[in-house]
Amino acid sequence: MTATIFTWPPDYAQAALAGRALRSCGVDVVLAIDAGDPLPEVEGCRIVRTTFPRRGNLNGKACIEGILATLHENADGDPYQLKVDSDTLVMGLDWLAGRPEPAVGMHHRIPPHDRFMFGAAYGLRTELLPEYRAAAARLPDGDHYSEDVEIGKLLPGIHAFENLTEGCPFAAYSWKSVKTMEEWRRYEILIFQRIQGRGRRAIQETMKEFV
Repeated sequence: MTATIFTWPPDYAQAALAGRALRSCGVDVVLAIDAGDPLPEVEGCRIVRTTFPRRGNLNGKACIEGILATLHENADGDPYQLKVDSDTLVMGLDWLAGRPEPAVGMHHRIPPHDRFMFGAAYGLRTELLPEYRAAAARLPDGDHYSEDVEIGKLLPGIHAFENLTEGCPFAAYSWKSVKTMEEWRRYEILIFQRIQGRGRRAIQETMKEFV
């Protein structure tokens, strides 16, 4: 399985930790950096350069098409290809085991969107990547699209864990949902977002506790 992390220089150190966690799960890791950014000093990850406009936090039709193209171009023969954020640790793959859905990830319900896939970590079914790309190409031109919202809407019938299932602890969302290291270790996806008021250095130091 291959995971792609779309990152930029301020997050290279976090991306290195995210990559280390993925490799411990047997996942090949691609770091996708902008064509104009310096190369990261990261071991064990393949580096690819992208030229699509990212518009901040991965926004716009061109960005969505570029993300899907990058996933497709680096896909292997496994059923799913992963997209993972720099501040997210994937510590296990049970959340993907045996699932037939077009996409698997954590979904949010935030008006006006009925449901969209949270961009921290998700898997897209490899055989459907051409259909995802074709659906993205049909979007009206615009810079307002958010990657996780639109990719989560591109194909019908997408399923995601809301948060937890009994047999598979799925995602812990920053310090909002769990407080202790013991609680964090119950989960397969650990999400450390700056939106929770933690700086990059604090997030990086916490991520080091797990990898």
